[in-house]
Amino acid sequence: MIRPKPPARSRAKFIRLVVFGCLAAAAVFLVSDINYAKSGQPDLAAQSEIVASLPTPLPTPSSVVAISTPIAQPTPRMIRPQSKIKAHILMYHYINDTADQVNDPIGYNLTIAPSMLDQQITALQKLGYHSITVSDAVAGKGSNRSVALTFDDGYEDFYTNAFPILKQHNWIATVYIISGRIGDRYMTEQQIRELHNYGIEVGAHTIHHIDLSKASKSIQQFEIERSKRAIEAIIDAPVKTFAYPSGKYTTDTIYLVEQAGLTSAVTTHPGIAGPLDDVYQLPRIRISPAITLEHFRELMR
Repeated sequence: MIRPKPPARSRAKFIRLVVFGCLAAAAVFLVSDINYAKSGQPDLAAQSEIVASLPTPLPTPSSVVAISTPIAQPTPRMIRPQSKIKAHILMYHYINDTADQVNDPIGYNLTIAPSMLDQQITALQKLGYHSITVSDAVAGKGSNRSVALTFDDGYEDFYTNAFPILKQHNWIATVYIISGRIGDRYMTEQQIRELHNYGIEVGAHTIHHIDLSKASKSIQQFEIERSKRAIEAIIDAPVKTFAYPSGKYTTDTIYLVEQAGLTSAVTTHPGIAGPLDDVYQLPRIRISPAITLEHFRELMR
């Protein structure tokens, strides 16, 4: 059966719609390419504002050299590598008994008492867990009973309060150091070296703990690469893992972390890290003072 041809007017209307759609799609792709090309250039105005707002860094090792490598441009369709991780990643900050809930509520909510950390590790051991570093976990060396304890910022109370507890249990952890804050409430270079020599993994956490999601790509690169190199100069070993300050980052940040030679990065996204997770967007379980020991046990069963 031969179908009758549609009226000429309908065919013409259909052709006009197709042509219009193609032109619209081309315009969208053109605008997208222009925007992408613009975003690839350093934002000098924003960069100047950020540089002006940065605090003067504390001295870093003299062996650290200035970064002169150009900023590599992100690949729009880049496929992120998945991890082989099989470990829970727990997130801690302060470990002390002096937190003031009234005058410093933010600090209080980031603080765990040393006795509670001791009880939590004991509970983990009774549940059959063993400790592992983030880098070893990402490399697939863990199991469903591995746990990576992470401590952000490099506060001195990690060395004075948490480190003795870890040694008592023969456990290890990963600490993320702000390289521009060495000494004076933060750990010294000598203390950081001692941790590394014991088996504690030392990761990078930028120079100034800035909001990377609001910084230009050149500033981000400087903060990421310079902090990595400064810590490597302290411990005389490669730094493999990174923590985004306050968990803030962009797709450009992820790319720059990878280009710096880091093999993993942890976030503040809540969750249990698994084999399908992006190695540069690993979730963690935040441990706060609101979590009772019983709640902690249930959480880790």
